[in-house]
Order: sequence, then C-alpha cells, then structure tokens
Amino acid sequence: MNVPWELFIPLLAGHIIGDFWLQTDVIVNNRKHSVRWMFLHTGIVALTTWFIVGDFANVGVLLAVFFAHTIIDGGKKIFENIQGADYTRANINILLIDQILHITALFIIALILNSYSYYYSYWLELFSYKYLQLLVLVSGLILAVRAAGFLIEKHLAKFDLEPNEELKDGGQTIGRLERVLVFIFILAGSPEGIGFLIAAKSIFRIGELRKSEHRKQAEYIIIGSLYSFTYAIIIAYITKYLMNWLV
Repeated sequence: MNVPWELFIPLLAGHIIGDFWLQTDVIVNNRKHSVRWMFLHTGIVALTTWFIVGDFANVGVLLAVFFAHTIIDGGKKIFENIQGADYTRANINILLIDQILHITALFIIALILNSYSYYYSYWLELFSYKYLQLLVLVSGLILAVRAAGFLIEKHLAKFDLEPNEELKDGGQTIGRLERVLVFIFILAGSPEGIGFLIAAKSIFRIGELRKSEHRKQAEYIIIGSLYSFTYAIIIAYITKYLMNWLV
C-alpha cells in the first residue's frame, strides 16, 4: 500500500490548524450547547483543510473532511452528554480517542482520494516539498503550544486546588511561552537552553515551596510545568525528525 504522504500531511495540517488554532474559546463553549456552532466549527476545519490541500477543483476533499469531522464530533458530544461534565472534564482518554479517530479518518480519506480520483495540489506545484516541511513545522508548533495545553489541563483537573486570586490567564500564557521556547531551542539545535529555562522558572517557585501555605499551589505548578516541558520536547523532536525526513 502506497501511502500518499503529499496528501495526508496537508489533510492532517488542516485538521490541526482548524481544531487547535482556529477553534476559539467562544466556539468551544457554544458548540457544547448548539449544533449550529458545531457545524460552524466543522465547516471552518473543512474549508481550512481544503485550502491547505490546494486541490481547489476537488470538492470531494471539502465534503469528506466536513462529514467525517461532523460525525466524530457529534458522536463525542452525545457521549459527553450521557456521561456528564464531571466524568469528561478530567478524562484525557476522551481527548486522545477523539484525535485518533480524526487522524484515522483523514488517513482513510487520503487513501480513497489517492486511489479513486486525480489529485493535484497547487501549493505543492508552486513550492514543492518545502511546502510539506512548512506544514509540519506549523503543525508541530500548534501541537506543542495549543494542543499540549489541553492535555495538561486534563492532567491537572484531577488535582483539587482552591482557586486563588491571580493574573487572568497568567498560567496559560506562561505555559504557552515556555513551550514556544522549548520548541525553538530544539529546532535550533540547542536543547541545553531548556535547562536554563527550567532553572529560571524554579528560582521563582522555590520560595513558595518553603511556605507550607503555598506548598500545594507550588506543587501544582511544578507538575504542570513538567507536563508542559515533556510534551513540548517530544513534539519538537518529532517535528524536527519529520522535517529532516521530508528533505
């Protein structure tokens, strides 16, 4: 079986960009209660993927991605409604299974389109395989910064931490910035920079560990940081490997 990577990579990149970057908090919150918002989301993903694939004459790409994404998201929504918010909030398996289903569907779509229809990419014709490298780089960055954040939220949801007054979205912003830096360090061939980043962050937290009233919060932050660094490092190395593989 010949895997059409030149088609699967743009399909996957379109999904990652549409699902993790273009899906705003407004869409996430509203599509839980409204089918119209879910269709808006799946429509955005389908249009984004169709544009990134670059086969503008092939509407089958648009329709296949739209229906596949809608069916999977619809099934997930029904399951979450049955199980309830308390069960789904900290269940990382739901997120992972959801993404595995999306990736599998895209792989099947790539195989079918490659076998039964003529495939032409305007962007590949224009930029050759440099375009695929760019898609891998952008997708890896989004996975490291945005998608990893959702996984970390699932991991930390099981810990009971009383809410304290803090900078709005401060922790989320810090986490994204540190994953960007880790991503840059690895792709630049300077992984030793990660050690300085960890050391710098630890200096600001060591005082909180010495105070018993802040110990729980400090441990929570450290656990989140370790998850953050781990996901960023893994995704960055995979991205670097794939970009070199496409040379």
